[in-house]
Amino acid sequence: MPVKKTELTFTPDSPRAENTSPEAHPEAYARFVGHLDQQLKDNTYDFCLALREILEATNDEFAAMSWMEKAAAEGNAAACQFVGDRRLTRVARDKVLAPEIREAYALVRKAADAGYDAAKINVCMCMKMGIGIEKDEEGADKYMFDACRSGNMIPRYKWLQMNGQLKNWEDRERPEVKAEIDRGNHHVLYYLANTAPSAREQVNMLRQAAEKGNPEALYALSALSSGKAPKESFTLLKEAVRLHSADALFAMGSAMTDGDPANPVLKEAGVEHNDAAGRAFIKLSAMMGNVSACFWLGSVNYHGKCGFAVDKERAFRHFDHGALAGNPTCGTGAGIMLLRGLGIPQDIPQRPLLPQRRRQCRRTPHRHHAGLRPAQRPRSAG
Repeated sequence: MPVKKTELTFTPDSPRAENTSPEAHPEAYARFVGHLDQQLKDNTYDFCLALREILEATNDEFAAMSWMEKAAAEGNAAACQFVGDRRLTRVARDKVLAPEIREAYALVRKAADAGYDAAKINVCMCMKMGIGIEKDEEGADKYMFDACRSGNMIPRYKWLQMNGQLKNWEDRERPEVKAEIDRGNHHVLYYLANTAPSAREQVNMLRQAAEKGNPEALYALSALSSGKAPKESFTLLKEAVRLHSADALFAMGSAMTDGDPANPVLKEAGVEHNDAAGRAFIKLSAMMGNVSACFWLGSVNYHGKCGFAVDKERAFRHFDHGALAGNPTCGTGAGIMLLRGLGIPQDIPQRPLLPQRRRQCRRTPHRHHAGLRPAQRPRSAG
């Protein structure tokens, strides 16, 4: 699928809307649904522009689910995938067939049957693992075959992984893997970069993936070059932001909200100090599922820093979202708040259960770019 670049700009900070429901913002909601419809038409898994519409209208990163749920209830396939996927990632091992999980599966199944490839991958995995539906290997393969036939690179990359054909660096020589690389599948190139036996080979593979439009490869190259070549680093980072990388959005937002407006490294790289835009980038990153952004927002809401008022309730919600998505540091923050009754009623028995709710985080760990001083990093709760 073609990679679309979009410049992300934000209006200055506005107060959080008193009513953040989609019904209170009909014009913004119509634009939001338009983005979802275009996403389904393009068969891409990129909710950035739709989520930005919510943030612009409400200035509340927690409004996303109510807007998505309304669109899903109206039958929008992309919204069904978003809501179902978020609910499925929070499933406990002993509740894989609970009624709420069956409902989440039904949402992604609806999106898959509407032709949305990202949802077909979800349905395949649910059928293979027996989540929300009884195990069905044959049915799982059917959905993955359908997704692969569309030409979408993500399911083809996932198919190689599922079949054990893409596990390590040596697999790059497999005919099936070579064929995908020849097709321009940058997801395969990015995966191989993370298995490379040397730094030189890793950078070479990342560059190949970046040239074909992989935003995470651009972000990784930006992080690798941040110490020696900050200007080049931020050039790559800006490109990753234009491709809607959640990791890049968080990194750029962190740079823009750096405590020193006269930071020479940022000045040389052409990055302007802009607290309002930086906060918006970080909020959008969290809405897209970046756990580092969840931790940052939890910390600044807990301590009342970086333009945020002290709000323990919102701090807990951010920590909890990050913990459920697999971030252990967010789990620690949420656990401390549960133990002390901060922002949420005290619940000592629940605190030890938090590690059981964590999942292996699938995001690239954020690495601070050159010029960001450790003293500017928010502290954790407690």
